[in-house]
Amino acid sequence: MSSRARLALAAAALGVACSLSPLARAEEPAEVAAEPAPAAAAPAAPVPFTAPAPVVQTVPFGAPAAAPVPAPVSAPATPTRAAPSSAPAEGEGEERPKPGQWYGYQTLAVDAGALALVAMSVRAESGEVALAALGTYVIGPPIVHFAHGNVAKGFGDLGLRVGLPVGGALVGAGLGCVLGGCAGGDFAGLAAAFGALVGGASGGVTAMILDWALLSREPGRQPRERKDARRWPVSLTPSLAVTPTGGAMGVGGVF
Repeated sequence: MSSRARLALAAAALGVACSLSPLARAEEPAEVAAEPAPAAAAPAAPVPFTAPAPVVQTVPFGAPAAAPVPAPVSAPATPTRAAPSSAPAEGEGEERPKPGQWYGYQTLAVDAGALALVAMSVRAESGEVALAALGTYVIGPPIVHFAHGNVAKGFGDLGLRVGLPVGGALVGAGLGCVLGGCAGGDFAGLAAAFGALVGGASGGVTAMILDWALLSREPGRQPRERKDARRWPVSLTPSLAVTPTGGAMGVGGVF
């Protein structure tokens, strides 16, 4: 083949190559787009758990192993119950003091006898009977109180029967003197005497009424103290503890 023919073939090959280069460039993005996406990274494999090696305690040959110390043992508590108390609850079933018996009719009878003697003394105009009436009025009722064991009331009644008539007589005499004109007048002494008589009689009657209503009553009976009411509940609890070095025992209670 001649050189001219070779040049013509080379030129034709070069033209074909130039015509194919744009097509190759157009197909290149499609190839890139068609390339598959990279796969996701696979998860890491779990690290296997390794248990720690057991600690082995070495005991020298020939040495005895130490025995475990036993825990202290406590005996079960057995509380001792006290005997049930039959005492009533506070404020429940308590005996209240009973009021004493009234004996005012006895002092009233003595006073009635004294008034009868007064009437006899006025009628008979006898001073001895008047003194007997006065003694019966002053001493008779206190003796009745003493007979019933009311010594304090007896002396109190004696003070009333002496003090009230005397005080009433003094007050009545003073009022009679003021009203009758004690400074001078025909009826000055008569007014004072009448006032003393009325005041003394009023005081005596007041003492009688107080004696009949308030003083003439026996002492109230106090309730008997129950023996079981003084019993207190008692509870005892024994305890026992045992240790390697010894033991302990005790008793506890509630009183």
